[in-house]
Amino acid sequence: MSSVKDLQAQVEELKKQLEVEKQKKTTKISFKVSPKGAVSVYGLQRFPVTLYKSQWRLLLEQHNGNNSGGAKSTRGKGPCVSNKL
Repeated sequence: MSSVKDLQAQVEELKKQLEVEKQKKTTKISFKVSPKGAVSVYGLQRFPVTLYKSQWRLLLEQHNGNNSGGAKSTRGKGPCVSNKL
């Protein structure tokens, strides 16, 4: 049977290996277009970010400063898109 010191040493070694594996893993961003025209972006977060053409246009306009208004919602409900990108 292993001693407590042996087990602690094994845990430390496994932690080091886990850190090495985490550093190796790089996030790869990919895109997918649905039949309805939505574009999903994978790799930014745990779940994909999916926006339709009008939403992408609004986002890009906000980013490029083409929209002089404040925050706008695409549907009048839900979260607002701010022009502070």
